[in-house]
Amino acid sequence: MPADQGAPNPYGVAANPDLLVRIPLDAKLVVDVGCGAGALGRAFRRRNPATRLVGIERDPRLAAIAREAMDEGLELELARDELPFAPG
Repeated sequence: MPADQGAPNPYGVAANPDLLVRIPLDAKLVVDVGCGAGALGRAFRRRNPATRLVGIERDPRLAAIAREAMDEGLELELARDELPFAPG
């Protein structure tokens, strides 16, 4: 879709391969802050489908796309909003 027709920002549409290989394969929970469109979550899901994936993104359009890949997708601005879960 051409950019002038409301296509999402390309940020987060491709997984960072350097970051992907650093996530332990046996991780029980992965929190992706600034997840963009959820590409890292999608890529890690293929490596370990059992991991709980939580994405945090401030752009509402990208957060909506990321929710399709994540177990939980939060639309937050971390400098302003509080996390909706307790520490730990």
